[in-house]
Amino acid sequence: MNSRLLNSRFKNPDSFDLDRYPKTRDPNLRAWNAADEYLITYIRENEDLFNLEDTLIINDQFGALCVCLSDSKPWTWTDSYLSDRARINNFRANNLDLDSKSLRFESQSGLLTIAESDSLKDDSQIPEIFSTIIIRVPKHLSLLEFQLSAIRSKIGKDTQILAAGMTKEIHNSTIALFEKWIGPTTTSLAVKKSRLILPQFSEEVNIEPLKFEKHYLIQSLNDCAEELTICGMPGVFSRDRIDLGTRVLLDNLPPLEQPANLIDLGCGAGVIGAAIAQAYPQINITLTDESRLAIESTLRTFSINNLSKPTVIQTNALDKITKNRYDYVLCNPPFHQQNTQTLSIANRMFRQSSECLKQNGKLLVVANRHLKYGVQLKKYFECVRMLSDDKKFIVWIATNPIGKQA
Repeated sequence: MNSRLLNSRFKNPDSFDLDRYPKTRDPNLRAWNAADEYLITYIRENEDLFNLEDTLIINDQFGALCVCLSDSKPWTWTDSYLSDRARINNFRANNLDLDSKSLRFESQSGLLTIAESDSLKDDSQIPEIFSTIIIRVPKHLSLLEFQLSAIRSKIGKDTQILAAGMTKEIHNSTIALFEKWIGPTTTSLAVKKSRLILPQFSEEVNIEPLKFEKHYLIQSLNDCAEELTICGMPGVFSRDRIDLGTRVLLDNLPPLEQPANLIDLGCGAGVIGAAIAQAYPQINITLTDESRLAIESTLRTFSINNLSKPTVIQTNALDKITKNRYDYVLCNPPFHQQNTQTLSIANRMFRQSSECLKQNGKLLVVANRHLKYGVQLKKYFECVRMLSDDKKFIVWIATNPIGKQA
């Protein structure tokens, strides 16, 4: 092996004890993939090129990159609650010093600021120019463009920018965004079905940063409910259209009793919750999502439709929700975590819904036909039946959570 690699202070992900968040028993679901390995290997092989004193890591899926580069005490920016929790847990599991250097984006000011949960409160401590920026390519191009726009002012002529993803995640449109916001961009050869993106900063790139309302965030969706206007921020599920599954759920929703307490679980842009709030003003609505941008989308959706301000919580499924309190839970569960298909998210949602619902509470779920949720729902509810069944989607209603007494 190359002696430079042996002497490098940066180790590969398999040198650490790394887990996803939430933990999974599936041995095929690691906390890193070939794109993470490629990034770390490239940095180790080219350490002389990288000034890692002020490093920003964007979209670190489960904290593997932050752990591998922990000696450089990197800043990190993610929209995902799950990713942030994975980073924290993996630092602790490997007895690493967890510096509070997490960033968040403030939509009102249009600036990156220190996350409110961190101990660093002086915004001046954020570097004016980052020496190195490392990006894991996100699933949605809208999120990538938003992030490139936000960091453009933090890039200088000496900033090293390095991005990576699996080859199936990188397209001509991906490269075009780097060239639009950063400068001339090349890609590496593929290794283990992953690829690096190598943009070069150009001062000739002169483009106005994206502004929420001006550029692309407010969408009028007048065919949903009673002419709701939905605010869909970048990367948020179904941000520019009503998801077909959501439409099927709303079309097949049985009459709801009010007053009542209801949860829109995995709320995205808040379409389901807003439709309920509009039709049933006496229902108290709580909305949860693991995406910070989804939380802000939801708050704006309720505001621009003049609906009462709801309770909105960024969390994993229903982790922070009071048990035995709710009459209804509605959800359109995701069946991917990052880019991996899994039923574990839905299973967790069903279990936690049964815990949060009252004894006579109801869970309403819409799902693609190929997802066999009936068996999973029967683990947690005494009565499970279909409300609708078409070529693409099934709406399930589950009642009487198992183990609860009247």
